[in-house]
Amino acid sequence: MSETRPQLNPCIIDTTLREGAQAPGVLFGEEESAEIAHALVSLGIDMVECGHPIISDAEARRVRATVVICGAVPVLAHARARSEDIDSVKATGARWVGIFMGVNAISRNSRIRFKQPVHEVVSKAVGHAKNIGLRVRFTVEDGSRTPWSELVEGYRAALEAGADRLGFADTVGLLCPWEVEDLIGRLSREFAGHDLEVHFHNDRGMANANALSAVRAGARWISSSVNGIGERCGIADTLTLLANLDVLKWRHLRNGRALPYISKLVQAYSRLMVDRWRPIAGANAFTHVAKLHRRAVLSDERAYAWTFPETIGRVNSTDPEVLPSGRERLINRPQLMSATELRPRQRRPGDCYLMLDNSVVPDARQYCIVRRIPEMDDCGEGHADVHRHCVDSVFLFIGHGPALRGLTVEVRLGAEMFVVESPSSVFIPSGLLHSYRVLAGAGLFINHMQAGDYNSSLLDSAIFQSDSGVPVEPAVSR
Repeated sequence: MSETRPQLNPCIIDTTLREGAQAPGVLFGEEESAEIAHALVSLGIDMVECGHPIISDAEARRVRATVVICGAVPVLAHARARSEDIDSVKATGARWVGIFMGVNAISRNSRIRFKQPVHEVVSKAVGHAKNIGLRVRFTVEDGSRTPWSELVEGYRAALEAGADRLGFADTVGLLCPWEVEDLIGRLSREFAGHDLEVHFHNDRGMANANALSAVRAGARWISSSVNGIGERCGIADTLTLLANLDVLKWRHLRNGRALPYISKLVQAYSRLMVDRWRPIAGANAFTHVAKLHRRAVLSDERAYAWTFPETIGRVNSTDPEVLPSGRERLINRPQLMSATELRPRQRRPGDCYLMLDNSVVPDARQYCIVRRIPEMDDCGEGHADVHRHCVDSVFLFIGHGPALRGLTVEVRLGAEMFVVESPSSVFIPSGLLHSYRVLAGAGLFINHMQAGDYNSSLLDSAIFQSDSGVPVEPAVSR
């Protein structure tokens, strides 16, 4: 392995809104994309990658919304090596286009088939993008399985046509860190003086390590996504990379205390939850269980921590909740709740009973209340303020009449209002603004969610701060 030195202050292009949107089940709309983009900008991300605008009008609008919210931070949108794709990027207002093309035998046989030689296709596409005023990143897709001569041919054609940055994609997550150092080091020397970006998939679990190895080998840009979401097993994780680059003193971490929040935000809008043992964002990070560990951490917080947790929005925990060993403690009678226990709820009719949460059964990881709704002459305003959670939840409306009828409510989901007759269930995906109010009748309201603490499940964007420390709230109309 050749001797290398890290590229100081590597740049991050976050592709949550493009690669992350390709993860199974993910559908980011304009509002979600704008809020995620706002959060990325607050973290000091150097460029935001969003969408493939030729796909649909909705996708193009999503890219436009991201461009607006990012302001001075440039936005890059995806395009095949075709003029119509590139024109669609230009129409969104994005300043950069990411032109991608597979040039190896697998790509040519299974993906886009071109009749012209590779260098002609690349030259034409890049040249067209430059002629209409776009800056260009040209990526050889599946670069890790592309012969060296074909890699060089594609990159040289792109540079000769005016490409501003070269992209290397380990599309199937094939490489190991030592292979990355060799290959990226070779590319850095071959194309010295030109910015090189790397994009590593996590199919073998090495994406983050590969990204750091690429920086050591001379890569200037890292492509990553929040929580590592993306196709199949995802890609390198932006939050983990930012924290590690800071600890390595390769790049300063800006607004580090917001890392857990942006992880929660993307979890909510993608409905892809991180595992509890995930570095940085996982529930078990900086949680100490063994008696020796707990005692040591209480004496010196550095005893079992690789960094000061406060710098990345976490705290050391030495008293984790544990599910009771006695089965009798799993059975409980409801607790009558006071009117001030839950932050977004006001003007609540009837009695409310807490059936289950972590205070009832430690580490239950579930929340359930039942509210008795009496007959009322004047139902008044909404009985739950508009709010949203970082987990899925369910409303159940059950009337006191025959066949559980007899209760009519109005439910808000996003910007839409619905009149709901009991008996009914309302599924509320994580991240969706919602509320309800009683219109007529009497019955029961049941709320269940997949979180053991109601208030901490609320999605609150006030954690993002301006440089002066003043909270900044993105406009959310969802």
